Amino acid sequence: LLYPGETGMEEDNTLLVAECAGRIDLDGIMKTVQTSDFMIHRFQFQELVLRELNRMEEKNGRIASVIYILDLDGLKLDPSLISIVTGPYRILWASCYTNYPEWINTTLIVNCPSFIGLLWKAISPLLPERTR
Repeated sequence: LLYPGETGMEEDNTLLVAECAGRIDLDGIMKTVQTSDFMIHRFQFQELVLRELNRMEEKNGRIASVIYILDLDGLKLDPSLISIVTGPYRILWASCYTNYPEWINTTLIVNCPSFIGLLWKAISPLLPERTR
């Protein structure tokens, strides 16, 4: 579930986006919907964020950015997680950082499970160097 909304004072011009990824059954989603449908949904969300950033910039006359909070509470170590992160999510993140590099001001990852180091080893080579 995604919860976009402004945070802080108007002068901050920052959009807070929180994703409770640890509570989402990604494996179940990937088994029940086509990857293309999943990707379309996620790209539509990126466009929603872009529209909101543009609205904020028009209103305040300043560059807007995103604070992205990735909440991993409840995330379980599952072999399918690697293929999801290195497949669809790799494409989504690469697209976001390639097409909208100015978007993300800060990324906060909270409630990390102990195995997150293994996951980071799998995905970090796939991320642009400036993102790592």
